[in-house]
Amino acid sequence: MRHGITRYQCEAEGVLQIAAGSDTTSNVIRAIMLYLSTTPSVYRKLQQEVDDAVASGKASSPMITSAEAKALPYLQAVLQEGLRIHPPSLILASKQVPPEGDTINGKFIPGGTEIAQNSWSLLRNKWLFGEDADTFRPERWLEVDGEKRAEMERISGLLFGYGRWMCAGKNIAFMELGKVFFEVCDLLF
Repeated sequence: MRHGITRYQCEAEGVLQIAAGSDTTSNVIRAIMLYLSTTPSVYRKLQQEVDDAVASGKASSPMITSAEAKALPYLQAVLQEGLRIHPPSLILASKQVPPEGDTINGKFIPGGTEIAQNSWSLLRNKWLFGEDADTFRPERWLEVDGEKRAEMERISGLLFGYGRWMCAGKNIAFMELGKVFFEVCDLLF
């Protein structure tokens, strides 16, 4: 409100943010649950990591903390892979080219043109994610060096937008997802 937004606009934005965050997060939860239930080897590895974390005291009980969840590499790989293989939203968040136009990858784009990314093709890019890019395989996030993984995370992170347009709820989403899948595995066995 200090920046000129009315109370009504703030309230409307708040409701939008809650709805947008809950719908997309629930989409990711459903997708990862589907992939875990149809890929038993992945589920067993995740279950083993959860069991080991509980047994070694690396996870709080009854509720894991966000920091503890972030420290579990296979859990984080499952989350990254779930977001990659089944993006929560494929809304074309378009941007408008400035009036004077712009050059992107050597091609001039006239001013006023709406441009957007194709998230589905970016996240199935075989050069970046491997020949099995159409397969749910969290290990891909653990088998690469830091530079390659950073590039994979940068590309998959585009789902949340970039720069000043980045989703303000990205960290909350990862916190929720880490807690949900840890607790589900912890409760099952």
